[in-house]
Amino acid sequence: MWTNFLKETKVIFRVDGSEEIGLGHMVRSLALADMLQKDFQCEFAVRSPSRFVKDQINQGPFHLLEFNPDSNGLPSEELLAHVKSSDIVVLDGYQFSGTYLKLVKEKGCRIVCIDDLGGEFLRADVVINHSPGALKQSYRTGPFTRVLTGPQYALLRKEFLSAAGGARDIDEVCAAFICFGGSDPNNLTVRALDAMLEIEEVQDIHIVIGSAYHFAHQLKDKIASVSSKKNVTLYHDIAAKELLDVMLASQLAVVPASSVCMEVICVGMGLILGTYVDNQKTMLAGCTDLDCCYSVGNYNEMSTAELTTHIRNYILSGKWKDHTANQKKIITGDSNTRLLRYLKELVIEDQIVIRIARVEDMITYFNWANDPEVRKNSVQTAEIALDDHKQWFYNKISSLDSELYYFELDNLPMGQVRFDLAGNVFRIGFSIDKNFRKRGLGKIILQKAMKTLLFEYNKPLSLEAIVKPENDSSVKIFQGLDFDRAESVALDGKKYLRFVKEILV
Repeated sequence: MWTNFLKETKVIFRVDGSEEIGLGHMVRSLALADMLQKDFQCEFAVRSPSRFVKDQINQGPFHLLEFNPDSNGLPSEELLAHVKSSDIVVLDGYQFSGTYLKLVKEKGCRIVCIDDLGGEFLRADVVINHSPGALKQSYRTGPFTRVLTGPQYALLRKEFLSAAGGARDIDEVCAAFICFGGSDPNNLTVRALDAMLEIEEVQDIHIVIGSAYHFAHQLKDKIASVSSKKNVTLYHDIAAKELLDVMLASQLAVVPASSVCMEVICVGMGLILGTYVDNQKTMLAGCTDLDCCYSVGNYNEMSTAELTTHIRNYILSGKWKDHTANQKKIITGDSNTRLLRYLKELVIEDQIVIRIARVEDMITYFNWANDPEVRKNSVQTAEIALDDHKQWFYNKISSLDSELYYFELDNLPMGQVRFDLAGNVFRIGFSIDKNFRKRGLGKIILQKAMKTLLFEYNKPLSLEAIVKPENDSSVKIFQGLDFDRAESVALDGKKYLRFVKEILV
């Protein structure tokens, strides 16, 4: 029904990648774009892109917008002129300040932030942090920002999502995989190679480097000098499918707590994990808590001999068998479905019309109220007489303690949300027209109604919903909107679930 206006929506990725800042932001943005490209137009707005970055973008059906460096960390006039109110802008990078987000938001578009730091207030519609260990409460956002944290929202290429949760079993460690991203500014690759050369059990070593790696000559010389001792294979700028095959040929990985770590988890193998920049600490802690890796702390603070000892002890302990088994439970491979759903919801919400219910809506509300599914899920299940409904409806639309919101989509009546004020709490009632059910619209209209209510009252809101335990769809909706489950209540001798939510201005 809404395929056309999804395809008319542009998702503009504002992201950079270079030798200086690395390619991690670009890789995960490209992964998200690949998830979305069948349903949206995807564009990349990149500051002075290198040839490698251009090639990566041009491999997909994506348009590239090149522009000059930002001035004072703010969006260039070229980018602001390009952005339209119907667009979704995805920001992935540490240079995007609150002022930057404000200027982009003033264009009327939706904003998605891919962020692994937290801290600064994010004026965004959606925030994504796929790190194991990432917590919603680490972020300061508006009351209706969807904060998506954890591996269930993994921003990984389809080759790795397809491999996630597989039944790979490893009996011995004889081949190792080493990768420190596309740039590896501290040349930890050579240190890891030196350490692995001392491990008797490992005969084959697979090393992957990227285009931004500046120590290729030193690494190649090292590999040539040890060719009689170990089988060391170097891979440079390889595609996802080849990278997957290299990982599948290995039983042990030495990598940083970055996206490559999550790719390793999808494949499944013994995992030596550490950090070399601060933004990797959350993932390291999360993976350690999930018991899927051997943490060595900060690679920068570790000598080659110390890393050798860690690797040897890890292999001899056999703990890598437990870690490989635990990895299968972490990434389920369906993050693309989840992320696509959230971005679709942003677009659909903008297409839905909300207004205050009017006198002429009385019969529509009457038909909604007497729909068999609505009556079944109501506290009072008996059919409602028209005269009783008329009196109730006219009282509600004239009451100062009730807000009745009417929704339309494609000029068709699609549902309603009602807020009744009792004391200082708004109790929620809602329903979806039978022609619009089972499409995920209940959560969307409730969110839109809550935004409207907050705007009209401009003060903190206390919300409450009473739901029959067997009404699974409503339970999922309120859970999806981050309502808290409160103590159950009894009405007419029956127990009902109670959901509550506090919304601050």
